[in-house]
Amino acid sequence: MKMFANWVHGHALTVESLDCVSRYQHVRGGTEVTVKPGKSSWLHIALPTPVIIDDVRSQLQRIFILFDARNGGRITEVEIYDGPIKVQEFKQLNLKGTHASPDNTNTFNLPTLHSVRWGIGISFLFTADTDYEEPIRPSDLVVSTAGGDFMA
Repeated sequence: MKMFANWVHGHALTVESLDCVSRYQHVRGGTEVTVKPGKSSWLHIALPTPVIIDDVRSQLQRIFILFDARNGGRITEVEIYDGPIKVQEFKQLNLKGTHASPDNTNTFNLPTLHSVRWGIGISFLFTADTDYEEPIRPSDLVVSTAGGDFMA
């Protein structure tokens, strides 16, 4: 089996609930999202997905989200989709801080390899705290890139 990786820049990020964010901006290093206090929004990244390589269907092993969650914001759930099919979910997370390289916080391993059928999408829920010290600071998330490791 051959191993390969596909990555996409943070500019690919989209926001599901625009009414829950006060700022959504593509910047040079990725995408910045500011979530209103006490609110949450699902964020999505479509991962470029080679489905078949040399007549062999690729298999997803893990995904990565490189991010910086600041000012009381955190990623609380991550879901991986293959087209409309939910492949894996990671719940009850409390991911915050700076994770600019793959590490134990931003790497999501599948329990078994997933044979890709359509295309991989990464969805994750970013939640802002409600209890701030004065002055109120909104919760920010910067996503620089996302990727996945595949086998073929």
